[in-house]
Amino acid sequence: MLILLDELSQTAPSDMQPELRKLVTRLGAALPQLVLFAPALDELQEQVAQALGPQALHLLGWAWQRRGILGPSLKALLSGMQASWRPIAAPLLFAWEAAVRASSAVENWHSVLRPYLAVHRRLSSGMVALLAVWHNHRIAERGLHRGQSPLMRSGMTQASPDWLVALGYPPHGETYSPEPLVHPQPALALAA
Repeated sequence: MLILLDELSQTAPSDMQPELRKLVTRLGAALPQLVLFAPALDELQEQVAQALGPQALHLLGWAWQRRGILGPSLKALLSGMQASWRPIAAPLLFAWEAAVRASSAVENWHSVLRPYLAVHRRLSSGMVALLAVWHNHRIAERGLHRGQSPLMRSGMTQASPDWLVALGYPPHGETYSPEPLVHPQPALALAA
């Protein structure tokens, strides 16, 4: 995708090229964090490919994508496979099932942005960045991920769950004494 965007940035109209280059740079920088789930899946997929062969891995992927038709559950899908494949395929199918899908993340982010868009009609990039910091530090109060923030679920560690601390503000309850605006003694008096 990055290669295609880079090619597009070179052939696009000149007024669009800077924005496309920025997009390529940002996506390139964000890519390692976007695919944190991939190493665990890569290892399982490699094990299945070595045990059953690459064609079998492709067939398992095809079957998993059509699991709603082939079997109402993963257990039913596994029961339709050769017995020798089941112990090898089961961990991979369950890992695929547990992997986060992009559409739910997009829908979640859209539900965060929707109230602000309704009020402001448009959002600046600064406001979107501020909302992203707030959202990523927000700890779920209920549901499947209760007690965890998106940063915690992605495996990223953080010093404080407070989003304002991440932005450089003092922790809740602590105050910093303001620096005096005027020095108590004039510089000439100190020189004497």
